Amino acid sequence: ADITPMPQKHDAFISYSHGVDATLAADLERGLERLATPTFRLRAMDVFRDKSSLAAAPGLWSGIENHLSGSRWLLLMASPGSAGSAWCSKEIAWWLEHRATSTILIVLTDGDIAWDVRTGDFDWTRTTALSPIFRGRFREEPLYVDLRWARDKSTGAARDSRFRDAVLDLAAPIRDLPKDQLDGDDVRQLRRTRLLARAGVMTITVVAAIAVWQAVEATRQRRVAEMQRDTALSRQLA
Repeated sequence: ADITPMPQKHDAFISYSHGVDATLAADLERGLERLATPTFRLRAMDVFRDKSSLAAAPGLWSGIENHLSGSRWLLLMASPGSAGSAWCSKEIAWWLEHRATSTILIVLTDGDIAWDVRTGDFDWTRTTALSPIFRGRFREEPLYVDLRWARDKSTGAARDSRFRDAVLDLAAPIRDLPKDQLDGDDVRQLRRTRLLARAGVMTITVVAAIAVWQAVEATRQRRVAEMQRDTALSRQLA
């Protein structure tokens, strides 16, 4: 008999176009999981990204659906590529059927998003980064994080201060913490980590120095013992 697997537990599920945002999605996953990580924990939250989290399985969609059902937030990397992706559309359709739009976080990576105040919907004549599946789904204009600038940087976007600010904008609602508090926690944790690293280096240095001293002392004592043995032997021969 078929056994339905238990849903995997994730804080967020990243939906993105592999051909457009593979590198940026990986950077975003790392940034969210490492931001303000508590001491002695590997990561601050669990973020699902199919290339890093999806194991081999007979049914690809059933596996993805399993991870979707166990996620609290959908993080959509919006672009014309994702808007035209059948897989992204399928993930969004599942989410809209089972979750509220208030649990969708949009990251604009390419194209445009425009809101029409008059109709209370996206302006679909100018919006190119979202799938039409969103038509009429939002009651008010959603806030989104604009990462289009990161496309101008083939490498190193994650080291830009603007990227950290974007990660804070996304992590705050996921972790249900004010952005400024999360920012402060991250800074304090970074200082704590540096202090622990320095303490570790000092400890290793002290232990190494003690080991060297013990080795030198052992050599000295061995030489003294050898000299005493040679002196005693000489006296016996005399």
